[in-house]
Amino acid sequence: MIKVQVHKADMPRAIGSGGLHHRALDTLIAAIGIKYAVNMRVNLVEPEVGRPERYERFEASHNWNSEPVVALLRDICAAVFITSAEVSAHDAADATTNLEVTVSAREPRKIIEPIGKALQVLFNAIGKANGRIVLLDVAIEGENTARDLSEIMGA
Repeated sequence: MIKVQVHKADMPRAIGSGGLHHRALDTLIAAIGIKYAVNMRVNLVEPEVGRPERYERFEASHNWNSEPVVALLRDICAAVFITSAEVSAHDAADATTNLEVTVSAREPRKIIEPIGKALQVLFNAIGKANGRIVLLDVAIEGENTARDLSEIMGA
C-alpha cells in the first residue's frame, strides 16, 4: 500500500469527480506493481490540519512549457510499460496540447487501454491546473490509430 498525504485543499483534486483521479492513479500504481510482481495500491490520506481553499476557474494559458509534462509522461511510461514507449507533444495555438504515447506491439493489449485511460484522466487534470486542455492518446506501434477530435472527446 502506498500512502499519499495530500494537503486538505488539494484533496478534492486528488480524488477527482466521482473518484476519477484516485482510480486513475491507482490503476497506474497497480500496473507498475504488476510489472515488478508486487501488489501495489494507493491510499490517499488527508491531514487533519489545513483548510480547504477554492480553486480559481479554468482560464486558458498560452504561456506553458510542455517539456516537464512530457518528461513526467516519459517517466510514467518507463515505469508502467514493459517495453520503451515514444512520447511526443504538440502545443496548438488554442491552448490545447496533444500528447501521444506510442507503445510496442509486444506490449500486452489488456493493459494498454486501462493505462491509456488513466493517463488521459491524470494528464487532463495536469493540463487544467496549468490552463491547458490536454488530449492524450496511446497508440500501438505500426497500427493506424488516427482518430478525430469527437472520438477522443467521447462525443
